[in-house]
Amino acid sequence: MRLFLPFALCLGSALGASATSSSELDAWLQRTQAARSNELRSPASAPTARELQAGLGENELILVFGPSSTSQLAVAALRRDATLGPLPLDYAVERLERDVERLHSLLRSGSRPARGQLLRLTDALGDSLLGPVSELLRGAEAVRLLTTPPLDELPFAALRLPRSVDEQREHWVTRAQLCHLVTLMAPSSARRAPRTVLGGADPEFRRSELPLGASMSDAGVSWRRSAARRLEIEALGENFPTTLRLLGTELTAQALREAGAVDLLHLAADVEQGGDFERAALALSSGDPGAPPKRLRLRDAREWSESEDGLAVITGLSRTRSELSAGQENARNFLTSPQGPEQRLHSATHLAATLHGAGFSQVLTTLWRVPDESAPAFFRTFYEGLSNGRSAGAALRRAQRRMIESPVDAGGSGGPRIDAREPLFWAGFRLYSNCR
Repeated sequence: MRLFLPFALCLGSALGASATSSSELDAWLQRTQAARSNELRSPASAPTARELQAGLGENELILVFGPSSTSQLAVAALRRDATLGPLPLDYAVERLERDVERLHSLLRSGSRPARGQLLRLTDALGDSLLGPVSELLRGAEAVRLLTTPPLDELPFAALRLPRSVDEQREHWVTRAQLCHLVTLMAPSSARRAPRTVLGGADPEFRRSELPLGASMSDAGVSWRRSAARRLEIEALGENFPTTLRLLGTELTAQALREAGAVDLLHLAADVEQGGDFERAALALSSGDPGAPPKRLRLRDAREWSESEDGLAVITGLSRTRSELSAGQENARNFLTSPQGPEQRLHSATHLAATLHGAGFSQVLTTLWRVPDESAPAFFRTFYEGLSNGRSAGAALRRAQRRMIESPVDAGGSGGPRIDAREPLFWAGFRLYSNCR
């Protein structure tokens, strides 16, 4: 049963809690936008709070997390007829960085003893980050988030709502569709069905250390992971019959360029990472099965792909260079430990900003590599919703809830059933969109 209080009560409480004038809020939004744009090296000016509110629907909300001081963060909430904040968070940036790192570590471990620790941490983060704006959070069915580091790496879908909003303390994604913003912008209602669809799956160019089941290898290519990735493209093709498929050595930079502008692009390929986003690159085929992969820098995305208001899906992005270990414990996969901060990809938001520059108004990527066993089932549900007219945000939430609510077929249709309720399987997906 959905918990909802009359919005008039929320409005009165919210206005009573906020002593910030509209001009002060606008000035803070501008500072937050400037900090965000500086990080992404793309200067931009923020709309005013009134302009942002004008584009919101009745049950839509914008949450903005930005700097309050050098060591603290603040949060502001905007609904169509109310604003709240910015309110300083009682959460030091240094502590928040440690907790985000710890959350990723718990998700990587995937063991049963970590379950209680994971829930306690998502409870604490939910209370600290969402509690101050809980009055405007009630009843919000679509939430747009603008975050700054270290929150860029936080899987918000896994946060548990404060008890004042949800007595059951469910994960946030069960109550609302969550979309991220690269920078603050007025919401748009434009949406069209994809016409030109391209899906590419590239084999992993190294041997799998712990293969799941049988594994064949040819010239250092692990076909085990290739098979799992191709199932993602099959899920795309099942719902969009005109899909152009580029599989294995067919997925080259030249083939991407020749495809022209696409409305829906899905790439299941490795992302090699250096010390930062400037050196992160897709590892694609050179066209020769025996040759090493060709690196295609993510920051040069507009040179190898283009769109006009399309959706791009990149599933090979992971937060560290660590690979997915093929171990299972209680139907959970786990990730190996990170190899150190020098192997860290700073932010998935950099990729979204680059793809926005290439014409993709919506970008779906991951904060970590999603287990092969669950990814095909996730994308079958996601693309089924998209092909039936759902927005990308609604299709994403539907797929995440399906993972939480019932076992899924591992690998593909007819495979063994696995329990995919753990956040490892569904919380890492992040959509950069207006939720429309």
